[in-house]
Amino acid sequence: MSGLPTRLIVSLALVAIGLASLPATAQIVPVADRPLVLPEGVGVLALDVRVGLNAGHPGKVVGVDSGLVHDRAPGLSVAYGVSRRIEVGASMPYVFANYNDDLVHAYDTAMKGWPLRRDVSTRNHFGPIQAWGRFRLLDWAAVDVALLVPLEGFRANRLAARLGVPMKWTLVPGRLALRAQPDLVLGFGRADMNLDASVQASFFMDVSLVWNPLRFLYVEAGLGYGRMIAPGPGKVLRDWHADPKPTGAGYLPVWLSMGYSITETIDAVVGFSLGNLTPGSNQGAADSRSLTIGVSYRF
Repeated sequence: MSGLPTRLIVSLALVAIGLASLPATAQIVPVADRPLVLPEGVGVLALDVRVGLNAGHPGKVVGVDSGLVHDRAPGLSVAYGVSRRIEVGASMPYVFANYNDDLVHAYDTAMKGWPLRRDVSTRNHFGPIQAWGRFRLLDWAAVDVALLVPLEGFRANRLAARLGVPMKWTLVPGRLALRAQPDLVLGFGRADMNLDASVQASFFMDVSLVWNPLRFLYVEAGLGYGRMIAPGPGKVLRDWHADPKPTGAGYLPVWLSMGYSITETIDAVVGFSLGNLTPGSNQGAADSRSLTIGVSYRF
């Protein structure tokens, strides 16, 4: 029987080698070459899981969500190419935040715009549900139009709309690409519950570089910047009067991720992000970090 463990180990090693060789197929399209809009008749089902790694609260935030801010459809999402130039989809995130109530109403959360209000009676936060359409204008540019429906604080937040312009340039075919997307979000809610603003407006933009050292392996690094437009950041500072963050500083997230194409239809990704590097933020970089693991299936 002494040879059984050895044979088992060898068998497992051979299986692992066989699985590792699966991505080395010409059927896999490198991420650097993938189009902005899903081709007609192609769908994607994706799942993200995020774990907060804040130095003061490790593991206190976890859920079906993404800390990689370039992911416009965090959580559980599905998308489908309905025509040669049009993609539609829907997504919903969920986060369990094991924080005190005062941290739920944090400045960093408010700076990201709508929704301004969360239900502080619970630590389970669903939504917003997002339904979107993406329309390809050029090979390197498209338009995103999304409707966001809150699942909590609906009386205060009501609905929101997001308008984005995703862009992607393939710098070296099969190897290197540059991504960017500016967004404008308009939320509609009660002024008396949203710092006297019946319309909450926020802006966000991110830029990232995608590198495919191998057809089935890619690395992506990026940064973003966002800030509230209405109500003004100064008003938020007065509402959260104890927060020392400078007026109008916005928030500056950065991330690094690595993706692996297991087969031509299944991708896995793991990423690390720092949620806000703005000087003087309520939480420093070490207190605003998370780990995201995701998997997607094309059908």
